[in-house]
Amino acid sequence: MRVLKPLPHHIPYPNRRLPREAVTLVAGFRCKNGVLICADTQHTGSYVKFAAPKLWTDRNRAIVAGACTDVVYLKMAVDELSDKFEHLKQWTESSAKKAISDVLAKVYKAIRTAFDAKNQRPQLFLMIAVRLDDWKATLITTSATAVAIINDFDFIGAGEEVARLLISPFYDSDLRVTEMQTIAAYCFRFAKVSGSWSGGDTHIGTLFDGNPDVGYAHPAYLTRDKETVTEHILKELAPALSAAWNVNVSREEFEKRVGSLMDWLHRLRQQQEKVSKPDVFISSPSKPSQ
Repeated sequence: MRVLKPLPHHIPYPNRRLPREAVTLVAGFRCKNGVLICADTQHTGSYVKFAAPKLWTDRNRAIVAGACTDVVYLKMAVDELSDKFEHLKQWTESSAKKAISDVLAKVYKAIRTAFDAKNQRPQLFLMIAVRLDDWKATLITTSATAVAIINDFDFIGAGEEVARLLISPFYDSDLRVTEMQTIAAYCFRFAKVSGSWSGGDTHIGTLFDGNPDVGYAHPAYLTRDKETVTEHILKELAPALSAAWNVNVSREEFEKRVGSLMDWLHRLRQQQEKVSKPDVFISSPSKPSQ
């Protein structure tokens, strides 16, 4: 008797998911005024897990994040790409993609030399932000030797599905980089606790668009998630949202819950005003971009 089996679950970009035993989680966003890249810091070795950065910058116009089942080849790719960018004379989409393609070809040639076809060769994925000569920050991702420009957002790593589920509803291309920083970092924390395949801190790379009128752009920089919102936002949102959906909740109770939500939002805003400043520093040039 033939046994019917369920259809396999569709996995978007199946070749972009890394094996569970040694993975990472990286997310990139093209925002209103720049590009944002987030990455966890957990690496998985043969016997232990350890924390180390997966995000690098030249502190000027480029940020590189990566995922690889062999960290040595990830380091090789970053080193080679840093050298390519250092000697890049024209920064256009074509020249940036060409530099990245050349590096990928060299890394995968080394991988093919070291691993025969019978062994599982390391998989390398990169997510890169570069500011071009037109002062526009551009997001680029790679899969094997393919290179693509991303105009909204993308994810790489075994946590890609969870990250996409959590973060996608929050994304809006009109959000500023500093707004997306907090949202992405918040969602990242919950993506990391959803499985053992990513963890550690959340590192955030920020690359602003430049201002062609003054010929200046703030240098690229990295920071660590400050955990602005420590609790789960649904804890505060769910009571008011469930009351809005349910007419069995009285109008008085609904208004009470909405009031509690507003009080929480005001407290959160007041806390941030004490410790944070608006990003007006990007219009105060101190070091010109090359």
